[in-house]
Amino acid sequence: MKPVRLHTQEPAKKAAVLIPLCLVDDKVSLLYTLRAAHLKNHRGQVSFPGGMQDFEDKCLEDTALRETNEELGRIKEAIEIDKLKINTREVEEVFTVPLEDLCNPSKIGYTQFRGTYSIPVFFGGQMRIWGLTAIITNMCLRSLLPHKAYSHPTPFLSTLGGKIILYLISSNFPTQFINQQ
Repeated sequence: MKPVRLHTQEPAKKAAVLIPLCLVDDKVSLLYTLRAAHLKNHRGQVSFPGGMQDFEDKCLEDTALRETNEELGRIKEAIEIDKLKINTREVEEVFTVPLEDLCNPSKIGYTQFRGTYSIPVFFGGQMRIWGLTAIITNMCLRSLLPHKAYSHPTPFLSTLGGKIILYLISSNFPTQFINQQ
């Protein structure tokens, strides 16, 4: 694996998302949006509500709340999913996935990109959750839930001169297994 480079300067652009926890049919769930198909960037992708920071936003929390209000309507207190005022210019659909489905090992996979890194993929809902949204979902579940409830490792496979190296990234530390071929 390549070493992690730490950036010493602030990024030129910042963005923030809100990770909405909902109670749907007496099940704690996460709320996701499907980005509108006509958008220039990330069209048709599953995401959390959120977006780019504006000059008026005092902090990234303000950014996440402002963007959520733009996409789903004014949210001041507990809401009902079917009563959201969806901004169809930005959001095509809103759906929820119960935490129990997101934690089910049979509904979690991973995708490896060009031999450099792996990310989780969630199949528990009506749409596949992948990319940065899956990474954020994974981080959220690891932060919220005890290890017994959610402990999905993300394997990393690399072929190096006849050896397969498997890295299991866990909440404790990476573990390396080498299989000679």
